[in-house]
Amino acid sequence: MRLAPLLAVAAGSAIGGAARYAVAIALASRSTTFPAGTLTVNVAGAFVLGLVVRSLAEPGAAGGATTMTWLFLTVGVCGGFTTYSAFALDTVRMLQGAQAPRAALYMALSVGLTVLAVYAGLMAGFMALRLAGRAS
Repeated sequence: MRLAPLLAVAAGSAIGGAARYAVAIALASRSTTFPAGTLTVNVAGAFVLGLVVRSLAEPGAAGGATTMTWLFLTVGVCGGFTTYSAFALDTVRMLQGAQAPRAALYMALSVGLTVLAVYAGLMAGFMALRLAGRAS
């Protein structure tokens, strides 16, 4: 693995992660019952990724972005800000490719499985604490 692409992704991820934290802090006091910060970064991240993908041709295409710029912005900044943006882009590309059934399955699996995974993780953590005698 080359170091330069890894550093481009790492730098972008640091910026994206810091921006996500800033949004979460800014919106945290406005609502305690709705994850406005998460929704905001997911929607904004999807928008930014779409904007970048549409505005900058992929590396190797005529007039395309450099590989480092592409990695920095898409994988780094957008990925650090939210992984939801990649999910949204994948879905839109399937829909644009006339693959609506595949896109629907992908959306259902992505949402359903991640929700189940979070629940499973919460339950596993609870069980571990219970076994250690510290469950609440």
